[in-house]
Amino acid sequence: YNISSNDRLFGRYSRLFANDPGTNSFPLFADAFTTDNAHNGVLNWTHSFGPNFVNEARFGVNYVLVNNGYDHKGIGSLGQQLGIGHANDAGAGLLALNFSNGYVGGIGNANSGSQQLFASTVGQIDDTFVITRGRHVIHAGGQVMRERINVYYASNSGNLGNIGFNGQYSGSG
Repeated sequence: YNISSNDRLFGRYSRLFANDPGTNSFPLFADAFTTDNAHNGVLNWTHSFGPNFVNEARFGVNYVLVNNGYDHKGIGSLGQQLGIGHANDAGAGLLALNFSNGYVGGIGNANSGSQQLFASTVGQIDDTFVITRGRHVIHAGGQVMRERINVYYASNSGNLGNIGFNGQYSGSG
């Protein structure tokens, strides 16, 4: 937008929302969820002080939220109901029971609720100027950024954990 012959203003806003669910019909296999949200905005102002001096100021904000994990479809504290101590301290569901050397690979899931929750906000202020004198041009400026990053990660073993049965102690492995 041209405010005057010496001032120009530009702005932009972008929004992203993505929802990617995954469903399983077997109750002991949890449904997956993944949501991605992003908001991005920028405001740019260019001012000409004369034919030899131009200043540009920019303000921007970027927010991103990524959340994925598993929903155990209301099976409750099944791990503890089966007698596995502290199996549901982190949430509902059945922890992962993994079987090697058999017909079944495993049941349950190592995660209950969010496995990864990444939220970040970045605010940015930039100011640059250009000075022209004859054949000489000087470009200079500065930038200030503030990053706020909030991260939750349930670990590679998940927040419920897992138990592996591979025959190591029974001799049938």
